[in-house]
Amino acid sequence: MDKTINTPIEIKECLRDEVLPELRQKEQYFSQKQIRDCLSERKIKFKPATLNRYLVDFVNDGMIFKAGRSWFSSIGTPFVLDVEPVREIIGLLTKGFPALEFSCWSTEQVKSYSQHMMNRFVSFAFVPRDAMRPIYETLRDSGWNAYLNPGQKEAKNLFEIKERTVVVRPRITKESADQHFATIEKILVDFWLEARDLQITDVSECRKICLNVTIAGRISMSSLQTYAERRKLKLEALFPK
Repeated sequence: MDKTINTPIEIKECLRDEVLPELRQKEQYFSQKQIRDCLSERKIKFKPATLNRYLVDFVNDGMIFKAGRSWFSSIGTPFVLDVEPVREIIGLLTKGFPALEFSCWSTEQVKSYSQHMMNRFVSFAFVPRDAMRPIYETLRDSGWNAYLNPGQKEAKNLFEIKERTVVVRPRITKESADQHFATIEKILVDFWLEARDLQITDVSECRKICLNVTIAGRISMSSLQTYAERRKLKLEALFPK
């Protein structure tokens, strides 16, 4: 009969010697639910507060690293996003619309994580719906090859990636951005959807970019999951088993 571990020290030893090494070896990211499931598979009974306390200890010791709420990673170095490709467009919009809440990103920001060389890039500006046309006209008049919220039909017939191409989209509620720069978590989700709708690249290339990004540095998997759910996209689409 399997022994049931009840004492705090035994729970901590099981986490340290069995559960966390197993998860670290299998995946770069794992959730607190996966940790609980591993403990339950070993018929270990524990209080949530005890588990939380020990996970904090292991994070402080550098055995695992926080990857957002209830997510952990074996990757110690945080992901660093190149923001230079969107600095110009953010400066333009900030100057013309100083009080506007918006975010921008570009496919150029993830070019080094692509399996195939990317030589044509698209920028995206997510703005409040009532500001979409003024933003579009400002970008167009400033020399950008601008598109106003194109759908799949328009993308198929009219959309063309040229120098300084930008697409204006309606802002997503509670989207993740830092001083108008979209976070990598938002970019990965948006990229998958835009690649599908605008036919920028194929699904396999999107998945390769997602995988390479998450390996290159630690991201917030909880932020990625929350934003993906908001956009009705499952994590399995980005990271198929």
